[in-house]
Amino acid sequence: MKRNAFSLIELLVVIAIIAILSALAAAGLGHVSRSSNLAGAAQRVADQLALARQAAATRNLPVEVRFYHLPDWDAAEDANAEYWRAVQSFVRDGTSITPLARPVLLSQRVAINTDAAASPIWSSMATGTGELAGFGQRPFHSLTIRPNGMVENVPPDANLSFLTLHHENDPPTNGVLPANFVTVQINPVTGKVTVLRP
Repeated sequence: MKRNAFSLIELLVVIAIIAILSALAAAGLGHVSRSSNLAGAAQRVADQLALARQAAATRNLPVEVRFYHLPDWDAAEDANAEYWRAVQSFVRDGTSITPLARPVLLSQRVAINTDAAASPIWSSMATGTGELAGFGQRPFHSLTIRPNGMVENVPPDANLSFLTLHHENDPPTNGVLPANFVTVQINPVTGKVTVLRP
């Protein structure tokens, strides 16, 4: 009678092949997850800028968009700031300032690159310190969108009015951006927002 069974060597070969394929799939899924987080973070920033533009026009009041410096994702909320990774909009009515919406934290491990080449808009923005829910007083950079759509505290050239986001594990090297990054551009005259990917 003939037996139909696997030998130990055949079984070990199959297990090795499964382990190799699993490792390759895990690496690919990690890259896809990282790209998805990056795209989601860029869309959150773009949505906040678009919301600010719409609110400024409908309320006929300027809206300030603040980008906050926060601790590392794994650190305590009161730890020292390391990454620019939160955004919140405020309506300005004379001397009073009212939050337009709740603060938005960028996706896990995604931050705004503040290098002059990657985010030329950054050095033009106003700076300050303000209360951010759950994090206390935090430094921020801000721009203001007027009711007519014009944007204050940004370069007048639309080609320089952008900021770049990247994953924490893919930092720029020697001023060169990583292969995976997203740029959010705002037109200084109209306030229109565009998300660009390489």
